[in-house]
Amino acid sequence: MVRGHIYLNTSLTEAFGIILLEAASSGLFVVSTDIGGIPEVLPKHMMTLVEPNSHSVYKGLKETIINYRLGLISNTQNFHNELKNYYNWYKISTKTVLLY
Repeated sequence: MVRGHIYLNTSLTEAFGIILLEAASSGLFVVSTDIGGIPEVLPKHMMTLVEPNSHSVYKGLKETIINYRLGLISNTQNFHNELKNYYNWYKISTKTVLLY
């Protein structure tokens, strides 16, 4: 993962998707199908969500590659520090209590 730039996730079912956290923490921009709990895993500036069909996945990946090459996607190396603050035990426990 540390040698890539973009992580593509094409799940059709997913509850949380910890691999997305791992990918973003490694400095990858994420392109993922918009299913299950995936939209809540990462902040919007770290990923592109696509419909779970081949045309949408292709289009979203293509646009992400273009945006990456144009420099419109940058600072992905800072994702790790952002996520470290985004996911901490206090925030997780607070969100869990509010949810249930």
